[in-house]
Amino acid sequence: MTFSDPAVLWALPLGAVPLLLHLLSRRRALQVEFSDLSLLRRVQAQALPRTRLRQWLLAGARCAAVTLLIAAYAGPVLEPQAAVPEDPAGAAGPGGGMDLVLLVDRSYSMGVVSQGRTRAAAAREAAAGLLRSLRPYDRVACAAFAEGVETAGPRLDWMTPRACQELIDRSPPGWGATDYGPALRAAYALLVNSRRDRAVLLLSDGAAHGLRADMPPPEPGTGLYCLSWPPPPFNAAVLSARPERAGGTGSSAADQPALRVRLWASADAGSALDLWQERARLGASSVALRGQGETATSLSLPAPTSVKASPDDARGVGAPAPTWSGRVELRPDALPADDACYYSFRHPRRPRLLVLYGDPAFLRSPHAGYFLHDLFAGGGRRLLGWDADFAESDRLSWSGSRLADYDAVALAEPQSLSASAAAALEAYVRQGGGLWLQPPGRGEAAALKVLSRWLPVQVSAAAEPELVQGLRVGPGGPFSSWREFELDKVTLTRRLDLAPRPGGRVWVRAPSGAALLATAGYGAGRVAVWAAPLDAVSGNLPVKPVFAALVSASLSLLREPPARSRSSRRRWASPSSGPGRARRRRRRGCGCAPRRGASPPSGSRTGGWRSPRPADPAST
Repeated sequence: MTFSDPAVLWALPLGAVPLLLHLLSRRRALQVEFSDLSLLRRVQAQALPRTRLRQWLLAGARCAAVTLLIAAYAGPVLEPQAAVPEDPAGAAGPGGGMDLVLLVDRSYSMGVVSQGRTRAAAAREAAAGLLRSLRPYDRVACAAFAEGVETAGPRLDWMTPRACQELIDRSPPGWGATDYGPALRAAYALLVNSRRDRAVLLLSDGAAHGLRADMPPPEPGTGLYCLSWPPPPFNAAVLSARPERAGGTGSSAADQPALRVRLWASADAGSALDLWQERARLGASSVALRGQGETATSLSLPAPTSVKASPDDARGVGAPAPTWSGRVELRPDALPADDACYYSFRHPRRPRLLVLYGDPAFLRSPHAGYFLHDLFAGGGRRLLGWDADFAESDRLSWSGSRLADYDAVALAEPQSLSASAAAALEAYVRQGGGLWLQPPGRGEAAALKVLSRWLPVQVSAAAEPELVQGLRVGPGGPFSSWREFELDKVTLTRRLDLAPRPGGRVWVRAPSGAALLATAGYGAGRVAVWAAPLDAVSGNLPVKPVFAALVSASLSLLREPPARSRSSRRRWASPSSGPGRARRRRRRGCGCAPRRGASPPSGSRTGGWRSPRPADPAST
């Protein structure tokens, strides 16, 4: 005999409570002076044994009643033999026993609530009743399945009813899909040599998608039985929740992602989709679900409540990335397991710019840093599509600095640079970085002398200092929309002479023809040099609308791909072409396709931009 709930047997000591109460309720006789009791003692001696016997029998009956009640709650089960010793091969013939195989479905659809209980609970109850009805000479085997078969041993084999019940109890619904094929093939393989009555009981909800292929054919004489269920209730599910870029214009719209949610429903219905961020419910939106199909909708996300720092943040280098995490949830239905989907992602970062300066007062008016800082983070808003960090130029001497974390470096108003700092900038540009140089506020070229050894744009003091009144831009590049600015009203009082080396280009000039903005390649990177200081003392450029366009154009020039090499041509005479005739053939210079630049989300082209890793919730 076994018990379905043996833990209740720990209450058996309570069976002694009636005996304890009987002993405690006994009272001592009181001594009272009275007349002669010799006749009464004779009567008491005759009745006392019968009275004591009745009391002890009553106490024993009470103890037995409590003990039997506890045993009944423990669920006693008469355990039959696992196999008939006289017939180990199962050849007892008709009427000699039955071979039964129970297949328990533990796919996630078994968690559907029907008539106040899940389908998995109903299947367990049906299996428990069937196991209790088995005869001692019946044999039973059990396995759980979803997309594969799970057995108590290495393969499906005969077992005791108690072991079957334990396997069923520890097989709750999981997250796998349904596949009847592997489970049925294992059951038929076990019954192939049996000559008894054979039956396979499929404890499943009968999901249609469980038939991924043709049903395995059973052996002749093997019965396949299933449970009957009421019509399936309505169910809706959240398939996925992924980030996408929100629509709209402006830096705030570009920084604020939206959540793309895919839904599924068993029938046409309307529902509400709740958006949760961490532990706060942000609101609900109505959605119309399409039956037996997918429905997609977008939810607006609020500002991030958490910011994850990168390892460089401890050194003051780099900007932390905003993080969103939470869940989207449909209103509860018959299958609550698929009503919610969790998401967690970091928004793809913008290009990063490191602004290095030498003057401690660089960030105060009227220095250039005051106006640059206002472009990138003034008043909590960002006018340009870059994330900028500002640091003193001596940071390059620190062993912990990482220029490779930035897409471009701006060296503004340098006072002096060490040889190690110049070497770090050279290695950064040679490996594919972008460098934007701005002269000091006094317009001196001596501060840039340490870079002249490798700088692809030659910088020197102006031979004839002049007042620059107006700007002239060349064709092409990011300057096609500059016609709307009043370039003739820009004034510069100081400038340097720029001379790009072969392969460089001048983009902006003074009315006299002097170069003001020149770019050139060095290694895998690019260098842009602006000839005039960007402070308000050396001109009125920082207070003109064209100032933001100039900064944006200079940074975009640093991210342009290197120029493509043109294929060479060769002409030679062909013997078969006849006199005076020649054939022209094209020969590729390198025999390979030219390298194409990638397009980042900002829209600018670059040869070294690496796409951020897409975010994934389930993960993700």
